[in-house]
Amino acid sequence: MFDQRDKKPEKSLEEMQEELIKLQKEMQAVLMKDRAANQIRLGYFDDQEFLIEPQAQPEEERIEYFVSKYKKNYKIKVIGIGGAGNNIVEDILRQYPDLVSENLMFYQLNTDSKHLNLLARNRSKAIRYLIDSPYTDGHGAGGDVQKARLAISQYFDKEVDEILNECDICIVIAGLGKGTGSAGSTYIINKAATKKIITLAYVVIPPNTEGSLSYEKATDALYDLLKDANAISQLRMDDINKNLNYLSVVERNQEISNNIGLSIKTIVNLINEQTIYNLDYADLITFFQKKDQLAYEFLVKEIKLSSSQENLVAQKLLSDDWLDANQLIVIYQLSKQLPGKLYDELNAKIKASVNRNAHIVFGSKYVDGDDNIITILGKKTSSLIHANNTLAYDPYNLISHPDQQIKNVITDDYLWNQAKLLEQKLAAINQDQTQNTFKNTNRADGKIETSSILNLLDQDE
Repeated sequence: MFDQRDKKPEKSLEEMQEELIKLQKEMQAVLMKDRAANQIRLGYFDDQEFLIEPQAQPEEERIEYFVSKYKKNYKIKVIGIGGAGNNIVEDILRQYPDLVSENLMFYQLNTDSKHLNLLARNRSKAIRYLIDSPYTDGHGAGGDVQKARLAISQYFDKEVDEILNECDICIVIAGLGKGTGSAGSTYIINKAATKKIITLAYVVIPPNTEGSLSYEKATDALYDLLKDANAISQLRMDDINKNLNYLSVVERNQEISNNIGLSIKTIVNLINEQTIYNLDYADLITFFQKKDQLAYEFLVKEIKLSSSQENLVAQKLLSDDWLDANQLIVIYQLSKQLPGKLYDELNAKIKASVNRNAHIVFGSKYVDGDDNIITILGKKTSSLIHANNTLAYDPYNLISHPDQQIKNVITDDYLWNQAKLLEQKLAAINQDQTQNTFKNTNRADGKIETSSILNLLDQDE
């Protein structure tokens, strides 16, 4: 019988020892290669303790630690109130569905149950509320501002408080000139302001074709919003219809939603984007800070440029609406191929398009590709209420004085020479008081009801 012990080994003892040493070296190389991934390090035993080599904290974890230790998840509530506000929120969510998050919530509030039911079919991520009351019976306010205000204040006040709970920035979207949008936007903004919440409002001003009554309601609501909100953004239908007359009605309305959606996305990016250099949440708060009871309007513009174009000579970056902007946040998404000369020309053009004393904060991030995106957030003192502080003159007196007397009260030549600042026509009073057709202005609860000011908006100098 064949005995296994009689079989001659295939390798000598020396060869096997060399192979074992080779395997040990290979194993050590693998361990060293994966060293950063190993949670347990090789060590040794002694009589006292088991020693392990100290583990260095990975760089990425250290950065996340320092950011997250003091980081607050700022919460933004976007509230569309009334029919127009509801529709704009719906369009924004259709275009930017990924905007909705735990820290950015969208609401649709209305006194009209039928409208809310139609929106519910779209299954968007907005949270919907019916402002239900015996004043409206679920059928809307019918353009009655007082009825809508009573419905909200008496039957929806608790829900407004719940919505504003844990809110850092409240953004209200509304069409002015009817009932729910006019009453609801002012009520929510006022309540949010008393809670020390940053309050912003996007409002759509009705066209002249809707008549003076709608225009008067819009102006009264706009006046209240300017007093309470940190800043507002106006979209005037007369301007939109004039500038976009080549578009269909649906496309014009979509353009409104696009502009508001882009603006909200810009604000959100300023808060959440970690790769924008030199800008953070504190810059946004400083930008929207309300000072000396001034009323502010804000604007947003996105500009796209190719790095391959030679210059900006033939390109107008900002419209005349920006001429009075005295504070800007400019966010550059710069291509790595952007020539320095074009960058310098871009900065000069932006500076020349706004108030010469404007304070500008720049932020930037680098992106791949040839395209550059410049997003500009601008703020200016509103000309509807005042040009300096809390009015050096009484608006109540403006309505009952002839034009020359008003000019003696308002002595700021710059104010009188700037058509944009005079667009509200507060001083365009009929000098012949015997033919004065303006309505009387009433004082109620210390508040000026500017129901007649709207008529001034349509008159030319």
